[in-house]
Amino acid sequence: MQTTTAYRTWNLIIPVYLEGAWQMNLTCTVQAFHDQGIITAAIIDGEEATADRAAHLLGWARAEGTLDLLDTSEDTRPATLTRRAASALHADLGRLGYTHDAHYEIASAATGRDLASLTELTDEEATTVWAHACLVRGYSTPVTRYYGRAVAA
Repeated sequence: MQTTTAYRTWNLIIPVYLEGAWQMNLTCTVQAFHDQGIITAAIIDGEEATADRAAHLLGWARAEGTLDLLDTSEDTRPATLTRRAASALHADLGRLGYTHDAHYEIASAATGRDLASLTELTDEEATTVWAHACLVRGYSTPVTRYYGRAVAA
């Protein structure tokens, strides 16, 4: 399964009306990251911003100012584990005798990168983590996962 994230960059010019008169134009560049049509993250004038802030500025520009699309691109990346799948992996790692904190250590060792959550893993990486966890516990081939799907040897 792939997830597609579109990146769109706009230049906004929004007139600001204060104290009964037009005072200035607010100008900014907004880069919004969309996943299936939903803004998931944003950068406003080079600084990270919330999706809500970006949506507010884009809506304001559409209603009262100008909105120029500067760039659009698409990045296709493998989907990551759902919370339910990550929870199942946590449960299975616990059944192998790993403490909760060790789950992240074993996942980081297997993938070669620091992880804050098992939801950052792709399906393929989760399979690698499981195989590595089994190997560290002395199994020559991965054992069948109880809560998650079975892993081929």
